[in-house]
Amino acid sequence: MPFVLQNIKRVLKPNGCILFRDYAVGDLAQERFSGKDQKISDNFYVRGDGTRAFYFSNEFLETLFGKEGFEVEEIGVCCKQVENRSRELVMNRRWVQATFRLSNGTKNPSEEQERKEIVDSTDIDISDGLAMEMFGASPSTHDMSEFKLRDSAFKIKLLSKEYQHTCKSTGLMLWESARFMASVLDRNPNIVSGKRVLELGCGCTGICSMVAARSADLVVATDADTKALALLTENIATNLESST
Repeated sequence: MPFVLQNIKRVLKPNGCILFRDYAVGDLAQERFSGKDQKISDNFYVRGDGTRAFYFSNEFLETLFGKEGFEVEEIGVCCKQVENRSRELVMNRRWVQATFRLSNGTKNPSEEQERKEIVDSTDIDISDGLAMEMFGASPSTHDMSEFKLRDSAFKIKLLSKEYQHTCKSTGLMLWESARFMASVLDRNPNIVSGKRVLELGCGCTGICSMVAARSADLVVATDADTKALALLTENIATNLESST
């Protein structure tokens, strides 16, 4: 992070400023990590797909930017609370947003920068379906995607990317490892030709199993997630129908 700020300083125009907005400590997405072995350090986590997530506090940002010669012009936390009264679920979304400017050395040390917490108190009672979008997955959160190989393409239904970082399941997305394995099997069908294949943790897309099924005698695709299996059934049916 300090290296990023040093690069920004090199290209920032005179009197230019940095506008910052990112997830704040206490956001719903951070709460999702509680109880899981995904914590790297304070407010820093690794997601199921290997990408990283950090949740910022005002104090952390002020220290980070201050060490690189930036001063705070404005900083605050935006809070949005969404409630499902029928299930007694409350979803807290929190963002920190701030404006930083390079210090010119003339700032009055006693001057206090503006600190604020913006609370959106709009009373929203969301339906069970929308609650599932935030706490799990529902049909409205799914996207159709096309996965292409050399001479074929699969149309697969999976969880929309905007919901993947808050969803409990890791089986509702297309992992890069699955893309790679499917490509390997497509180019080297002899690996599974005439054999019985068992795929463990296939997820909802099933692309590896579907590619293997072209040359294998039998393919069994398995997963422990019932939502992933439900989507897997749809995806296999769709692609089997389109290939006949």
